[in-house]
Amino acid sequence: MNEMQSSIPPSGKRHRSLRILIKFFVVLILLLVAVWFVVTSSGFFKSFILPRVSKAINATVTVEDAVISPFSHVTLRNLKVQTTGVDPVVTAKEIRIRYHLMDILRGNLDIEEVALVSPVINLVENPDGTSNLDPLLKSQPKGTKTSSPAKNSKTSKTLRIYLKKFALTDATIRKIKNYSNGQHDVTEISNVNVTLDNLKNGESGKLQLNAGMNIENNPPSPGASGNLQANVAGNFTFVLADDLKPLSIQGNTRLDVTQAAGALQDLAALGANFDCEITPTNITQIALRFQKSGAQLGALQVSGPFDVEKTEGRLNVEILGLDRQVLNLFGAASGIDFGGTTINSTNQIELTKSGSVIAAAGQFTIASLQLTRANQTTPTLDALADYNVTVDCAAQTALLNALTFSATQNHNPLARAELSSPMSICWGDTAAAAGDATLNVTVAGLNLADWKPFLGDAVSGGNVNFSAKLLSQSGGKQLAFDIGSQITNLAANFAGSRISQAGIDVRVRGQAVDFKQFKWDECRLQVAQENKPLLTVSATGTCEPVAQN
Repeated sequence: MNEMQSSIPPSGKRHRSLRILIKFFVVLILLLVAVWFVVTSSGFFKSFILPRVSKAINATVTVEDAVISPFSHVTLRNLKVQTTGVDPVVTAKEIRIRYHLMDILRGNLDIEEVALVSPVINLVENPDGTSNLDPLLKSQPKGTKTSSPAKNSKTSKTLRIYLKKFALTDATIRKIKNYSNGQHDVTEISNVNVTLDNLKNGESGKLQLNAGMNIENNPPSPGASGNLQANVAGNFTFVLADDLKPLSIQGNTRLDVTQAAGALQDLAALGANFDCEITPTNITQIALRFQKSGAQLGALQVSGPFDVEKTEGRLNVEILGLDRQVLNLFGAASGIDFGGTTINSTNQIELTKSGSVIAAAGQFTIASLQLTRANQTTPTLDALADYNVTVDCAAQTALLNALTFSATQNHNPLARAELSSPMSICWGDTAAAAGDATLNVTVAGLNLADWKPFLGDAVSGGNVNFSAKLLSQSGGKQLAFDIGSQITNLAANFAGSRISQAGIDVRVRGQAVDFKQFKWDECRLQVAQENKPLLTVSATGTCEPVAQN
């Protein structure tokens, strides 16, 4: 009996142990609360997290304030990303994200709001070709490949997304190109507002956007100065399938040029409409139409039956009457005027076997192509091309059923390409069921002096003749090529030295087997001046591409 009583600890000791245990848990809870407040504090984020982010992206990242609640929201105010130069690459008045962490941990991307307030992106290109993006690009590892996991339709789980609202407010994207003479071009898209509502599996959503555009070009000669202002506004509704594939899209975007002067003056009063109407089984229209002062200028449009779920259909793709008033939108920034150029094209594209087999046939015409730059105008070119091709991505084969191309310069023959019979090309293990075929390409009498506005001072004259022959054998698994080019009466400046009456002769012959082995039967370069040989280089051999893991 006495032994049993002695084995029971006195009540005082039990109470003391209990008090110690309670104190321990109280201290532990206080420590966890303290750690919680430290880790989620603005000071910890700025002094511990941001320096590591800065080091990782090779830039200086700062914020004025950070409010962090890991379970529900993150708010950053006055964000700045600085690399080289005076202006930061990125600034933002506020970045705000509200989410449900527990839903995300369960595999559902449930985000209440993503808001970017007054972000500004500055891209600056220096005269030597460097830019303020270089430090960020250099921070990215080179030569790394990310392996995609194997797909398994039975076990893979569709990502569940619910983004209630995304808002981009008063954003600015600015690109500056500096020249060595102190001049610069500025392209700025400002007052960008984008809202995306209800991005969710199996439901409909809405996208709205508007922005202003300002272009100020001041390039050195032979470029020409010009400026342009325009407005863009768009509105779209869409429906997503349960696997997030778009089932239907409907809406339009409108661009209006409100002011244009200098080299861009031809774009004054230019307007463009982008209209989109897609159902689960048909593309009613995807069209980009241009107008000027109410007159139609040309259009690019796609239409036809198309099963969005299967990625199969038959589409008509057309380019209708694009002329200089549209083309100068792309060329005027470089001081190029397209003169009386008109482009038309009609194409039929058929996709089968879930989009893995693509058959395309069509015609492409360029009429009266004439380019003017620095008060110099090229000869008038006319070109016509017809093609018919089928590509089987799964079998890794292509069958070029037909191809013809012809071009004239001032109504005189300049270039031609012609296929003798259907040609197969195979880059996989299975040869196509087609016989031997030859593709011949020739260019005769191309006068380089006619294209001096685009060649600059490096080349001022010379006549070019070019020929190429491609022979497909063994169902496209073996390709033989024979390429020759001759330049006569070449006048040019190289490394500060001027040469004239020079000639360059290039000849390359060889074979490619399965695109895995290349045999060079002849590689020859000959350079002469005033009919006197200056340099001859030749080589033969076999090479195989090195496989990369």
